[in-house]
Amino acid sequence: MRILFTILVSILFFSKLLGQDKYEKEYRISIDAVPSAALSYVQKFDFDKKVKWYREESLSLSSIEAKIKWNKQRYSIEFDTTGLLQDIEITINFEAISIPAQQAICEALTNEFDRYKLKKIQRQYSGNKTFILAYLSQEEKILNPEVKIQFEIVLEGKTEASVNLYEYTFSQQGKLINKRRIVLRNTDILEY
Repeated sequence: MRILFTILVSILFFSKLLGQDKYEKEYRISIDAVPSAALSYVQKFDFDKKVKWYREESLSLSSIEAKIKWNKQRYSIEFDTTGLLQDIEITINFEAISIPAQQAICEALTNEFDRYKLKKIQRQYSGNKTFILAYLSQEEKILNPEVKIQFEIVLEGKTEASVNLYEYTFSQQGKLINKRRIVLRNTDILEY
């Protein structure tokens, strides 16, 4: 009986881990509110356009985010509130993902939903901040093992029961790492 209880608790824990909800609130902040470590790191990119800074709050964490469109790509550079780099996300097209990873992602999503529509795809870089900067600055990309690459995909998923927005994270090979349902904030508009 004890083994059965342990198995049931484990199943519930892991299903909860893969099935979390995501709620975020994001708002602009002035450059004065940006931690100096974050500001210093973003300046190393030599962006020729103005960087916009945001504070992002979720149910449990807060972060600081730098956003810029540069070289025809949208960058999102996220830091914790002390200025420690969390990740860099660059918006890409689905076709920029390797074909084997595309196939694995499509298979995983087809198993989950009756239909789905990809809304936003980002290549996510995390790990050693110096190596990430070096990798993104190189003409010929040579990946250091200290840099981890994943894909973050926002999609609209339809099942017989509902239609919801989700955020999925996949490995570079297309293996599912995490999924969260996106909880949209309530508006002040009353519906009759």
